[in-house]
Amino acid sequence: MLTDIYKGVKHPILITLLCINSILSFAQNRNRDTIIVFNLYNKAFKAIKTKPDSVDFYVNVAILYSEKHAVVTYSTAECYYLLGSSFYRKSKFQEALLNFEKYRNIAEILKNNSTLFLANNAIANVYIEQGKPDVALSYYKKSLSLATNAGNKQNIGMIYNNIAFVYKDEGKYDDAISNLFKSLEINESIGNKLAIGNNYLQLSVISLRKGDNTTAIKYATLSLNIFDGLKKMDLVVISHYLLSGGYEGLHDLTKARSELEQSVAIAKKMNDPRAIALNSTRLGDLLFAAGLYKEALSNYLESVSLIEKIHLQRSLPSAYVSVGKSYFKINNFIESEKNLKQGLAEAIKGHQSEVISSAYKELSILYHAIKKDSLAIDYLNMYNSQKDSLMNRQTSDKLAELETKYENEKKQKQIEALNSQTELQASNLKNQGLALSKNKLEIDIQQLALDKNKLQLNNQGLELNKRQFLLHQQKLESNARGQKIKLLNNQNTIQKLEISKRNTTIMIIAIMFLIALLLGYQFYSSYKFKQEARLQSEVLNHQKLASKGIIEAEERERKRIAAELHDGVGQLFTAVKMNMEILIERFLIKQADADMLAEKTMAMVDESCNEVRSIAHQMMPNALIKSGLVSALRDFINKIPAEKLKISMETKGIDQPLESTTETVLYRVIQESVNNVIKHANATSLDILLLCDSKEITVSIEDNGRGFDTADKSKFTGIGLKNIISRVEYLKGSVDISSLPGKGTLVAIFIPLI
Repeated sequence: MLTDIYKGVKHPILITLLCINSILSFAQNRNRDTIIVFNLYNKAFKAIKTKPDSVDFYVNVAILYSEKHAVVTYSTAECYYLLGSSFYRKSKFQEALLNFEKYRNIAEILKNNSTLFLANNAIANVYIEQGKPDVALSYYKKSLSLATNAGNKQNIGMIYNNIAFVYKDEGKYDDAISNLFKSLEINESIGNKLAIGNNYLQLSVISLRKGDNTTAIKYATLSLNIFDGLKKMDLVVISHYLLSGGYEGLHDLTKARSELEQSVAIAKKMNDPRAIALNSTRLGDLLFAAGLYKEALSNYLESVSLIEKIHLQRSLPSAYVSVGKSYFKINNFIESEKNLKQGLAEAIKGHQSEVISSAYKELSILYHAIKKDSLAIDYLNMYNSQKDSLMNRQTSDKLAELETKYENEKKQKQIEALNSQTELQASNLKNQGLALSKNKLEIDIQQLALDKNKLQLNNQGLELNKRQFLLHQQKLESNARGQKIKLLNNQNTIQKLEISKRNTTIMIIAIMFLIALLLGYQFYSSYKFKQEARLQSEVLNHQKLASKGIIEAEERERKRIAAELHDGVGQLFTAVKMNMEILIERFLIKQADADMLAEKTMAMVDESCNEVRSIAHQMMPNALIKSGLVSALRDFINKIPAEKLKISMETKGIDQPLESTTETVLYRVIQESVNNVIKHANATSLDILLLCDSKEITVSIEDNGRGFDTADKSKFTGIGLKNIISRVEYLKGSVDISSLPGKGTLVAIFIPLI
């Protein structure tokens, strides 16, 4: 049965974990509360593919039930995981973190390392989105330890990739690449294509940041081929985005724009706010490089708005810096300074070295332009320090190496000098020999001093080379910008001429033909569309009127019969009762059994009156008309003996009366469902849950009876179930009936209000 439940899931590790969790949950506690929570989680998991909007409903009901009855099982934990994942997809990271923490707490209570691994990884992902890489790294390392102890290669590869992601954002590219290749080696050994594609994606990003555009294009192309084959369109968007960046770095703006347009089209089709924000930033970069600063600023501001809206914290620093650069280009220095400082603060908080370096550079340029030279020099020094941290480390390593060599040579000379002294003393050489040795020693000392001076000159040469490199780099960047602007201007001029020529030719040759064709097609399409719309509208109206007429006619007939029973037959029985009482009082009945016969006749008349009144109230209960749906339902439930069926009803959100037709249909449906349970289910308890919000009404009716096989279509041929389904469909709602033999039955009803 468990394999049938999870057959829609493609991830083998997740299938195994969920099956283990479910089996252990049953083994730990097979009481009714545990089974109810498991069934609700089961429904939520099935709904992921078929009815995703119903997932949160089932999960929330399961969690509320677990908290109310103190149920702590693997099914409860998985409900928290599903709810946390739902919040994560909606960018509600604080709510996601809260549910993942509850998921982790239950995993610790149950001492299940597999579940604990998933919890730590999910929590780390949330902290990444919140711009807290240090906290995320600590949770990733906990997951790595659990995966290593379990020997799970797939999980080990995934965590190495996640750790590399953190190091990449902090600018620690050597550490990031080291972890990526560990992950890639493991993923290739087990043939995990999706994970391999993610490895290539990160390698492409790092190559872009290091300025190696050719390598970036190579890895982005490899990732695109994998994701395209796997139909992972959200990752295809990112691959096109990185290809655009690589081609821009190679000054091939035609290909850069083509790749970006493909990325934008897919992102908009998916309605993915993250991808749209990412592509807005990239489009801003292209426009900025073309000198279209106002258009670039518009895209950057749109990107910042989206990023703030979805709380994508790690993308915020670079977006602010881009906005600041654009304001500078249009001479709005106040807004430029404000956004550059905001970007710098966010980058420092998120440990993003590349963005910190860029912010320092742009602030230095800004302050130089507004004649604040002191601040300009300060930020330039900070930029040089940040930008060349790797070069400084290499220079420091080189200096340390030369210093070590110098010290070793110095010690070796001293040892040789001491050995020479000892040998001279031992052999009692002549004073001339001693003098010569002394001179030699002095020469060696002088040579050491020369070596030391040479080392200092080498250090100065390295510093000079570094400064020359910086000047050369700035010159190259300036030349590159000029060439980009010139190239774009030429391309724009050529494109305008070609478009003008092409448009003129097309207009002369084809305008009359196209006008005639379009008019004819438009007339035909308009006529056809109107006819189809009219036909469809008539069919829908007819169906709606027919359904409404049937239900209204049924309710009118019920009211008429109830009225006739109450006012006609009921009044007759009342009159009969009064006449009988008068007759008994007036006539003296002498037979011995006459009194008994009279009393028995009066009792039968009373019973007939009560039966008529009961039938009339069932046909159209007064509580529904006077007090509304909830009161009518409670009045109906209170009339059912608790020793026969224990019924509990919980309502939420029904503070105001509903539309009369809706209340009548809901009352009849719940009444029919309860009668079915009494007649067929052989149940001892029945739970009714009635929820109402601004969008829909949700009804859950669950019994612990003998249930039935929902795959057996003959079970749905009864009048009762047909009436329930037809009445709910009249209100444009849906009915979900879940049952298994011996497991009870759950009827879930969803009725939209808008």
